[in-house]
Amino acid sequence: MASGSGEAFLRWHEAYVRTLIDDDQASRATEQALALYPATLSGPVALLNLMQAMRLVREREVGEGLSHALAALESGSMSAARRHLAGQILVGLPGDAHALPAAQELRAMVSV
Repeated sequence: MASGSGEAFLRWHEAYVRTLIDDDQASRATEQALALYPATLSGPVALLNLMQAMRLVREREVGEGLSHALAALESGSMSAARRHLAGQILVGLPGDAHALPAAQELRAMVSV
């Protein structure tokens, strides 16, 4: 992950931990981190967008979460961090959502 400022780096990690533990402050932390990173740092920004997608899926906004995840993965290579977060999104899908075309597309991207 390319780093931005020290504060951006700290906020990115806060967002990551809060997202993984499903903390109710994850959304705020992710938004704060995104505000600190320039869009040109596509690596950390894509990961933050995947964190947002994970949160959306957990909140049962499955279609929006999957769309957000796919958009986050459009640019850049499939790094281990991207694969990990995308895998977490797939694990968090409710049962019938696994058959959705967007879920199948995400699964294909992760397995390549």
